[in-house]
Amino acid sequence: MRIPSPGPLRIERRDLLRDARERLLERLPDLARTPVDPTDPGWLLLEQAAWMVEVLGERLDDYPLSVLQTLLHLFGGELQAAVPAVGVLALQPREAGVVRTTPTRPAPVRFFAPQTEDRDQVEFVPVEAQVPVRPIRSMRAWLWDGDSLAEQGSGTTEVTLGAVRRTRHFRGERLSFQVVGIDGDAIATRLDKAVATFRKGAVGWLRLAVVSEAGGARATLRAEVVPSAAFAESAPGGHTDGEVLRGRWGSLDDSTWTPPVRVSHHGSVPHRLRGLELEPGRQDGVVELHDVPPGIAVADLLELPAVPLPARLAEDIWTTLGRIDPSLARLRPRVTRTLDDAADTEVPWLAAVVRSARWEQLTAEGPCGLLEVQLDGGAGGPALRLAVCTPPHLPAPVDAWTLLDDGSFSAAPVAVEPVWSMRLPGEEGPSTVHVVEVPVLAGAHSLLLRCRPGVGAVLANPMLAINAPVVRDGRGLTVRRAVPEPVALLERDIVGPVELDRLRSRPFGGQVAGTLSQMPLARFSVDEDADIDGFHGVQLDARSGELRTNAPDSAGRIRDLPIGTELTLDWYRRTDGAAGNVPPGAIRFVEQAPSHRPHLRAVSNPLPMVGGQDKETDNDARSRLFAPGGRTLSLPADWERELRGLLGPGDWQIRAW
Repeated sequence: MRIPSPGPLRIERRDLLRDARERLLERLPDLARTPVDPTDPGWLLLEQAAWMVEVLGERLDDYPLSVLQTLLHLFGGELQAAVPAVGVLALQPREAGVVRTTPTRPAPVRFFAPQTEDRDQVEFVPVEAQVPVRPIRSMRAWLWDGDSLAEQGSGTTEVTLGAVRRTRHFRGERLSFQVVGIDGDAIATRLDKAVATFRKGAVGWLRLAVVSEAGGARATLRAEVVPSAAFAESAPGGHTDGEVLRGRWGSLDDSTWTPPVRVSHHGSVPHRLRGLELEPGRQDGVVELHDVPPGIAVADLLELPAVPLPARLAEDIWTTLGRIDPSLARLRPRVTRTLDDAADTEVPWLAAVVRSARWEQLTAEGPCGLLEVQLDGGAGGPALRLAVCTPPHLPAPVDAWTLLDDGSFSAAPVAVEPVWSMRLPGEEGPSTVHVVEVPVLAGAHSLLLRCRPGVGAVLANPMLAINAPVVRDGRGLTVRRAVPEPVALLERDIVGPVELDRLRSRPFGGQVAGTLSQMPLARFSVDEDADIDGFHGVQLDARSGELRTNAPDSAGRIRDLPIGTELTLDWYRRTDGAAGNVPPGAIRFVEQAPSHRPHLRAVSNPLPMVGGQDKETDNDARSRLFAPGGRTLSLPADWERELRGLLGPGDWQIRAW
């Protein structure tokens, strides 16, 4: 569409003289210190030429508007068409599968933002050729800060990481030493004697108990860290008596570790004591706590951080018992770690990690985010696709592990394959959406992903979508001439290659831009010949809302369409422009054929859809083309510069009057 009239085209003499002086100053900088002398012969000639151009410029307004429009059209003076919006959707499938988009057909699923008081219904369609989807039972996010584990959020399709809630499951961690021998009762007896001797020592925070099977060949030693047990002598009834609280706080043989206990924030504890560390006593292996009011339960007074026990603790315990009874040192017990019974049902991944003794491997790189994804349905099949939202330049998840149905934890991480990344604006600044795919092994119950700290949200089954749905046309066209012939389309806001390039120029990221460039824009059927996909042999002008048959496409590829060729316009794409920039949560409806599989149950857009622009108005076009510094060719120097650019390299001598 050509631009409307820019109004009077009068060229002012003052503007011409100012332009001439600026051009002279570029070549003669010393002229800046010389005042303008109207009697100078050179300046007098400039004044005369400027006056002549001003007089001739007044005559431009007498030319027909069509002449001016044609001239400006040759230099790119056209209205800009609407640009579609793009963003990320989160899908809820009923079954696992792959959503495929065939280039020769419209999208199999469509998504809608319903009509409101401010906008009409807005439609979105997939961009990617195929998107794997899997039902998710739940997702839970955790943060390991190096000292404690805290839950940050949970959900089904989206997890927004917010305030942390400290977990207490590590406080129920226990160690079990199973010793197998010919005479299990004899082993249990030796263990009982060693434990009795151990209890008299300085390590009061470790509770040991021996369990044996009567007449069996197995004895079991159970160990648990109980800080309150160290203060049994100074608080025999389990409550403080107002005196100094003393505890046996020694360390095991070949170890310096003791529980990192602090005074808790329990309601019965005075504020002045909360958060304090225990002080070393006068004797080695003794800790003290002064000025404690009477009547406080020692179990409420002391707080053990929810951290896993050290990996060497089991070895140190057996070393200490082996030095008490050397016969035990020759035995090699099988050590298992367990949490409390609630952890198996509430946090199955944590219980599996502790049982497999892989916590150190999981957190070896320091503080991290952990995402547990419980699968719904059978294992195997397509990969699990997730979108991780992070601050700019923060990398995506690096590792993933599998939790199997039998409760075991995979020995090695599975490969995490990055798919694409995209920058999107947010309420608290821009963020990057990293889309990854994780293989789902046979027998998988859950997946555990490790991320770097700073993740803002996680989306399940993400899909790149665009406000460029297909318009089914079905009109028959006949090529009548060998020159382009325009055919008006039904919709005005058409998506063509130029509009897609404008969307791709936004800083979404190279992978997203590449995906957008591969999206088919139209399809035509040709009689007795191969069909045309993506403007092969035709040209779409989205600014005028029409297509031109028998013309090359934007890449210069020409399809030979002889005169008389019959075309059928199957479909093309349209857009709602800026109306597609819907806020988070606006897209809620899915439309699909009843037989389509995988069937999608629901959809949401946790992030805003962005990038859409309305078709340029007449006033905006005037401002863009005729504002100072625009493309208005009002001065001779402007015409000379534009003509040189159009003519290309060469020794051109161009003068404009």
